Amino acid sequence: LRSQSAVSGLMLYDSEGIERGGYVTDDDYGNIFLTLDSKDNQTALFLAEPQGATTMSIWSRTGNKANFTVSETGLNIDFVDNGKKIKINGND
Repeated sequence: LRSQSAVSGLMLYDSEGIERGGYVTDDDYGNIFLTLDSKDNQTALFLAEPQGATTMSIWSRTGNKANFTVSETGLNIDFVDNGKKIKINGND
């Protein structure tokens, strides 16, 4: 989890001591995260907010991205495919 805020939980490091992920709560907002990282970047994020909204995001090193969010107000899906942005809202 490459964040500037304090967290509590389990951090994952590889044999070289490089952070490769974590299962933590954010001390400021109370979100809970499961992250999976490459040696350079965060590549997967699963997040649950205290009020129940949930997000799953995955990234490639080249900037491709898939983001799924479900909350009380609806569903949002965002993709970036080779620079092309695609957005889907559950209310559309």
